[in-house]
Amino acid sequence: MGQCQLNTEALDETMVDKQLILASSSSRRVMLLNQLGLKFVQYKPDLDESRQHLESPVDYVTRLSRAKASAVAEYVATEFNLRAPVAVILAADTAVVLDEKILGKPRLKEQATEMLQALSGREHLVITGVTVQDRSRADSFHVKTTVKFRAISVAESLRYWNTGEPQDKAGGYGIQGGGSMFVTAINGSATNVAGLPLRETAKALATFGIACLPPDMNSCTFLPEIVEPGDTHEQNGRGIYSAKPLRLS
Repeated sequence: MGQCQLNTEALDETMVDKQLILASSSSRRVMLLNQLGLKFVQYKPDLDESRQHLESPVDYVTRLSRAKASAVAEYVATEFNLRAPVAVILAADTAVVLDEKILGKPRLKEQATEMLQALSGREHLVITGVTVQDRSRADSFHVKTTVKFRAISVAESLRYWNTGEPQDKAGGYGIQGGGSMFVTAINGSATNVAGLPLRETAKALATFGIACLPPDMNSCTFLPEIVEPGDTHEQNGRGIYSAKPLRLS
């Protein structure tokens, strides 16, 4: 697993507010959590994300979300020897599924074109597994959304690849970007398609003492970058970042 730089001064039993840790490197999930007015740090767990033999898409995303949360929770507990359950870990994994086949992230133009042509004019599922965990318990759930695409030409698929957007997206498209032009209908959570179902996630976080949309959102600290050793940032209310020690409070 990689490393994470956190300031341990605030990690003590006198803390009242719990610290939310996003176990993901996804910039899209950061943007979604920002919409809820949450303050959090971000940490990317290093895991083998291979699908197990005969594993269903639901079981796959749920297992990975649990593994991500557990890996980060273990790191925080071990590294900082926490004496109180002050950290709440949020992890998610999203899969695009067509005919029970999981479409991964294309690495080559040919792979991306093949995916979009397979999705062209058809409905597919987007499934996100979410896990929320602290030192006393872990709760997991999944959300399914049906997405329908219009017909997509090969030429369009190639032009879309050239935008650079499909290269880190499950299924080879991003609904929050140019990929939205292919969508004709969505049945279910739209934010789920972007990587995190907000309504369900907010409800789950509330059971762990994490309140969304706080009264004074100007006081929230947003950290949209992965925390790296010696490199912490804080954003002020005007969206300007400045380097300063990160406090878990």
